[in-house]
Amino acid sequence: LSKRTMAPDDLRKVQTMLIAMRAHKEKKDTKPYLSSAKELVMLLAQYDIKSDEDKNHIGIETSKLLDLLYPLLPDRFCNQIKKMAVNEKFKMSRFSSECKAKMSPDDYVMICES
Repeated sequence: LSKRTMAPDDLRKVQTMLIAMRAHKEKKDTKPYLSSAKELVMLLAQYDIKSDEDKNHIGIETSKLLDLLYPLLPDRFCNQIKKMAVNEKFKMSRFSSECKAKMSPDDYVMICES
């Protein structure tokens, strides 16, 4: 799926990020591991959002590439990275843009942080 969906440069970035995550995990470097995971989540979320919007969704319902990532994650990081992914997909979605346009800044920040 990733080879069919992603640009070759982005696919190489994914491979590089996965290798970096593995190295950080082996060294038990939590902060760099989560930083690499966030970069990866942001990249994969862009493709998932585009796929959802191409199908006339608001960009929240599905996570094809992100769903493929989760089984590769260690149990101790999985929930944290899933939460990160949900937040990133929301921020990138059309729904988020519509909320931002129609809500007060304080209300928008509140829903982004929940």
